[in-house]
Amino acid sequence: MNRQVVYPDRTLKTGWIIGAILVWSLLLNAVSATAAFTLAGRSGGLAVTPDPFRSYASLFYQLTTSDEIYIWQNNEWPLYRDLLLRSYRPTHLILEWTFYPLATGAAWFEEQHPPLFRRFDLGGDFNLLKSLGGGRQEPFSVSLFTGQIAAFLTLDTDDELRIAARGIAGPVLTCGWWQLFDNQLVRSNWYRIEWKIKGQGRTTTHRHEWDIKSGYRCFGLRGLPNVVSIALSRSHFEKGSPGWGLWHNSLMESQIEAPLTHFRRAPSRLSVHYGKMIPWRKRLIGLKAGLVYENRPSYDSLTAGFTQSYRKTWTFHFQPMIWF
Repeated sequence: MNRQVVYPDRTLKTGWIIGAILVWSLLLNAVSATAAFTLAGRSGGLAVTPDPFRSYASLFYQLTTSDEIYIWQNNEWPLYRDLLLRSYRPTHLILEWTFYPLATGAAWFEEQHPPLFRRFDLGGDFNLLKSLGGGRQEPFSVSLFTGQIAAFLTLDTDDELRIAARGIAGPVLTCGWWQLFDNQLVRSNWYRIEWKIKGQGRTTTHRHEWDIKSGYRCFGLRGLPNVVSIALSRSHFEKGSPGWGLWHNSLMESQIEAPLTHFRRAPSRLSVHYGKMIPWRKRLIGLKAGLVYENRPSYDSLTAGFTQSYRKTWTFHFQPMIWF
């Protein structure tokens, strides 16, 4: 007699997975570490931050012995302009290694264990593991930044200057030897050259981040056009504040890519994500969700190459968020 295998309700399974990821995030963030050092009279530092969505390790080193640059403005946008104008003279170096565990795991499960991967199908082409991967284009990367780092000053309630945020601006070279296409790991040497401006302000109750970058990506694959891109992201979180408005306690991310050839097919990739967080027991919890549109040749795993026909796809991605 055949034994019938009964799996848990998919909605319940989804809840358990999201809960497990939140607990995982808590445990991993608890082991985040930083260290500072001085070498040849110049300051440096190390940072390791594990996370199920994006883990990274970075090395920071000051190239000059000059003092830190301070910029004061009473409006946010001039800060970007002033920092960008100073970035042509590099004073700092940052080497960073980034790894995307869930995106890599989803691709590996689909390739190595298809039946197990399909158990996470929630209807149609929507797969829970693939959606949690976040639409990443590579499993990992190594990047090198050389540019300026500055402190942004503001006036506090007592009309005294204080550091409100720190920002960086300059060129970034990123590379790797694996990429992700249609949730498949593809062996190829690729690189990306960008000019970026990024900043962050953080206290125990407030966090504000922004990132603007534009550049060129070489996929290193025959049949897949290389692209130019621009990406924007901004987030603003404040503990203890309900922040039901569109901009408060939220994040927004967008990216657009256009091929250097076949201009009529632009954009080749467009992604838009929005996240919202709400206070909960002196913490912030929420959800980020978005869509990724792609118009490019399809990847054929049997021939390990791209077809000549273009395919348009829309994929939905989401991930839980928590700030302790």
